[in-house]
Amino acid sequence: MRIYPEKLNAFIEKSVAGIYFCSGQDFFLVNELSDTIIKVAKKQGFEHVTRFYIQSSGSWDEVSESLQHVSLFSPKVCLVVQLMSWKFDETVKTLLTKITQHTRKDLLLIIKGPKIERATTQTKWFQRMTEKGYWIDLPTISFMHMPEWIQRRASHLYGLILSHKHARFIAQRTENNLPQAAQIIDKLFLIQEDITDDILEVLVDTSAEYDAFKLMDACLLQDSARARVILLRLQYNDVEPLMIIGAFTREFRLLRELYQADPSSLKTVADRLGIWSSRLPMMQTFMRSHSSDTCQLFLAQLAYLDALAKGACSGNIWDKLLFFCAKISNKNPTLLDESTEFMVLFNSITTGGYPR
Repeated sequence: MRIYPEKLNAFIEKSVAGIYFCSGQDFFLVNELSDTIIKVAKKQGFEHVTRFYIQSSGSWDEVSESLQHVSLFSPKVCLVVQLMSWKFDETVKTLLTKITQHTRKDLLLIIKGPKIERATTQTKWFQRMTEKGYWIDLPTISFMHMPEWIQRRASHLYGLILSHKHARFIAQRTENNLPQAAQIIDKLFLIQEDITDDILEVLVDTSAEYDAFKLMDACLLQDSARARVILLRLQYNDVEPLMIIGAFTREFRLLRELYQADPSSLKTVADRLGIWSSRLPMMQTFMRSHSSDTCQLFLAQLAYLDALAKGACSGNIWDKLLFFCAKISNKNPTLLDESTEFMVLFNSITTGGYPR
């Protein structure tokens, strides 16, 4: 039986026993779902929780042994199995089939893992599993729907009312990082104060030591030394280059809009674009050093960097990002113009091709 996440609490309120398949691309949500089931289970007498981490089908021996020791005289037992993949060999399939065909009130089995492929859900074996067991599939929270998720979470957990503007700010600055966004919501509740722009900025800035937005800020403020330090720290922390490129691309698209606006209406345009008043001076600092045409060239180079990060071009993405940040954060924008590499990059991009 498939259970939709929003109906889970009502479903397990009377009896939580059985086998549950929890899947989803965002493991933060999958783990929270599993914790919700366990919390309800403990109230129903499932005080003993044993956890297993399965790397392959051959790692199910301990789970099988634990299941065999669950007897009619044992206390209620909850087993939680964390999967790396939903691919099972025949031995595991037989084991799970046996469990689902003989459900017991003293056993709760939670199997959680990544998103289940559509082909897997259409197999006869999986359909037999979900006839007696329960499957909860969590949809991925897209960047577009992240603000709504933040608003719902703040309201559901703490009764906090977040404006769409504030929710969008958290979504943008956390780069769709659900645990980080959830942590900010927790902090908003703990401070017990009215939510203002200034308070939210402080909370977001202290939620992570370095991120793509701090790198962007350093570049806008023409602080090339800080930009270099932040970028190297991001590389050391294995931050995905595409996240950095995406943050820069969004910022430069906003800058392009500001370049096209009448200087007298810049504040009005910034408000319409959702640019915070505290960020506008930084963007104006950048605009005084770079022209609209240069901004467009930077967007073109970001398109190249995007292709490079995705493997469509050859080269070291971190070296190219370091050079790019040095160019846009330098107080003298002509300083690096004579770089052969920089000119070859831009000439290749503006003529419609990526350098190989």
